[in-house]
Amino acid sequence: MDDDRNYQRETDEDVSALTSEEIEALTDERKIMSESFEDMGRRLIQEALPIAIAAVTKIAENGTTETSRLKAAQYIIDRNLGPVAANTNDPSKNRYGALLDEVTTTVLASQPQST
Repeated sequence: MDDDRNYQRETDEDVSALTSEEIEALTDERKIMSESFEDMGRRLIQEALPIAIAAVTKIAENGTTETSRLKAAQYIIDRNLGPVAANTNDPSKNRYGALLDEVTTTVLASQPQST
């Protein structure tokens, strides 16, 4: 339970609300760019993506608690390979399991049938 609180504190530590100046700058930027709120949101997320990836990677490597390192590492794995539980039970959802199924099917099909 303490690990969960430490993880939450660690992830919330550097987060602060936008200042009124930052909000005004974003409003002006949206007007200048003639963007919809959705387009602006997508653009801002794309621009922040490298920073977010670096932050999660840094937590996975250097988090102050084992829980924070594990959760960050699990997030990276799940985003790249998919959740382990989902892939374990259904080989078609796991690219390696699907490849193994294909190879097995090919090998079995190429073997002579016994009579």
